[in-house]
Amino acid sequence: ASYIDGCVGRSGAEGYNGGSYTDEQLAMFQESSSSSNENNGWFLSGLQHCCVVHVNRHVRAASAAVLGVLVKSCMRSRNPAHHDLLMEQTSPFRAVLKESLRSTLEDNWSQVRMAGSVLCRRFVCAILRIHASESDSEEEEEEEELTVFESAADDLVPMLLPRMCLNRFYLAQGVKLYSQDTWKLVFGAHAHNPDELHSSEETKGGGGMGAVARSAAPLCRYYSKM
Repeated sequence: ASYIDGCVGRSGAEGYNGGSYTDEQLAMFQESSSSSNENNGWFLSGLQHCCVVHVNRHVRAASAAVLGVLVKSCMRSRNPAHHDLLMEQTSPFRAVLKESLRSTLEDNWSQVRMAGSVLCRRFVCAILRIHASESDSEEEEEEEELTVFESAADDLVPMLLPRMCLNRFYLAQGVKLYSQDTWKLVFGAHAHNPDELHSSEETKGGGGMGAVARSAAPLCRYYSKM
């Protein structure tokens, strides 16, 4: 994680294209049927394995930290293709993030759940910023009944929202407080503004309460399972 943070995505540094990944590095996050890229899947599949099914909790937590650094590096890049890695539903990297968050946010070890909570905040805030930069007035009118989080996360809402909601009441104090702060950041009145992510009672789409009401079915299923 430290290597990726220091050597990938450094904006303005000599030898780096404005904080972008090289073509070779970018290929590691993409699926391709060509023979030249057929072996690139090892990186994401290995990272997902370490984050989801590895028996050692320290490895699972460290893998979540690596994913978080990769998300940050995508955001520091000025290349739209790197933002698409986080936003496109067909992106293999987004799929790995989805499964990793699904597992880490409900892990029995608070250490891993905390690492998942950190990854969740970084990823959600990233897609909120990208969504804000790409949205226009017509889209805002169509999505006026949804929160910014629901509009940005789209297919991830049924998976993310129940875990984000329940972790606000988790036994471990660190996870609980961090999750409560994340909830305020995500569902604040200015969550659509990258520079003003804070909480407020007057929120678009009914805020957190509105989002919970619209996702009552997956919330109830998750709560009963936990």
